[in-house]
Amino acid sequence: MELAAGRMWPGDERFADIAFITGVFSLIHVLFGGAIEDIVSKLPIHADIRRALLERHGELGRLLNAAAAAESGELRAIRAACDELPIFIPGDLTTLGLAAAALV
Repeated sequence: MELAAGRMWPGDERFADIAFITGVFSLIHVLFGGAIEDIVSKLPIHADIRRALLERHGELGRLLNAAAAAESGELRAIRAACDELPIFIPGDLTTLGLAAAALV
């Protein structure tokens, strides 16, 4: 998410940081168990992050869709994500996913 945000808005470190946090929070329900709605409702997070997590709304929500599509490896999902984020083509999402994995 952070790398994709950097490609969308070069030089906007704040947006990249928010995208990173959104990606981390997108898996919080796995860590704590339970529904993401229940966990996110208890967190004092920015409304844009909350909407991205719960509704896949806004740029952050579209980035979450793109990340999930890239992780799934399903070409149809990847193409749909690229339709939502025309700055990317399917190969970009794969490349970003590999680059993110290399950072871990």
